[in-house]
Amino acid sequence: MLHLDATTAVVTWLTFLGQLAPALLALRAGVLGDRYSERRQMVTGDLGSAAVLASVPVSAALGVVDSFAAPDRRRGPRSGERPA
Repeated sequence: MLHLDATTAVVTWLTFLGQLAPALLALRAGVLGDRYSERRQMVTGDLGSAAVLASVPVSAALGVVDSFAAPDRRRGPRSGERPA
């Protein structure tokens, strides 16, 4: 269990600041959305999504991501094994 020593005021400020950036960026995004064609925006979004999706197997092939190692770190030693 994680225990943080933060007051209610600190949590309130962090929540406010976390929501401030998206609110300010949304104003600019609305202007850009009106400026360019809908088709161009959809194609750009689809290409961006495809690039992010393609980066997952590429990262795994290069050894950057190892999804099978994370669960083992959380468990204790198996029966018969000595802790490291």
